[in-house]
Amino acid sequence: MSRKRNALEEAYWDARFDVVPFAFDLAHRHHIEEHDHHRDQLIYASSGVMTVTTAQGTWVVPPSRAVWVPAKTKHRLRMYGSVEMRTLYLKAGLVKTLPRSCSVLAVAPLLRELILHIVGRGPLTRRSLRGRRLLDFLLDQLRELTVMPLHVPWPTDPRLRRIAEALVSHPAESVALNDFARSTGLSKRTIERLFLSQTKLSFRHWRQHVRMLKSLEPLAAGKSVTVAGLDVGYASTSAFIVAFRRAFGTTPRRYYRQEDPAR
Repeated sequence: MSRKRNALEEAYWDARFDVVPFAFDLAHRHHIEEHDHHRDQLIYASSGVMTVTTAQGTWVVPPSRAVWVPAKTKHRLRMYGSVEMRTLYLKAGLVKTLPRSCSVLAVAPLLRELILHIVGRGPLTRRSLRGRRLLDFLLDQLRELTVMPLHVPWPTDPRLRRIAEALVSHPAESVALNDFARSTGLSKRTIERLFLSQTKLSFRHWRQHVRMLKSLEPLAAGKSVTVAGLDVGYASTSAFIVAFRRAFGTTPRRYYRQEDPAR
């Protein structure tokens, strides 16, 4: 295994390879410190939930989704549940249609199988006929990807960032906006105005969005729908299910059973 990993690490730095795949099986709450890559990265989770955090925000990656991390983007990751991470490192700029910022992407079954096939096969290069065919097929699939609304944008104002960090760390706490206003020295109206201008979401919607995305973490760890709802501040299971359905278009139980998130 170590010999194979060393070969992949050498391929990662070899400019002849257009795509270099890696496979990692990671435990619940495993944390990867902030780092970046000289290649673009497609991170896919076939089980478990990952969060990817940059200076611009946090992206939540449920099963059968992927996150796109452009080259030179400093990011850190945390795992919830047992995560089977399959990742492709691509030459920077090889995929022209994907954004140059992090995005969560819906992964259809065909692309999922293609990712797993490439991980099993090894690095791709256009210098071989088979490699060129697989690479062209992969690029065609990546051009069709749909961006998912699984992003928590971070406010840029340091005072608002402290509020945001408190809400993300403790989503169940019902601290009122007036309390945050007193602790930051800002007025309630100023906080609301700055949240809207810097995140494109009202404070209330930003907080609700955080709660919904954070609920994916306990669900991935195998907790019940009731416990997941309590973990993010919902006193009743029915209220949590209604909010979850409004956010994701389905119930918490069905969310993880969807075979094709692009549908």
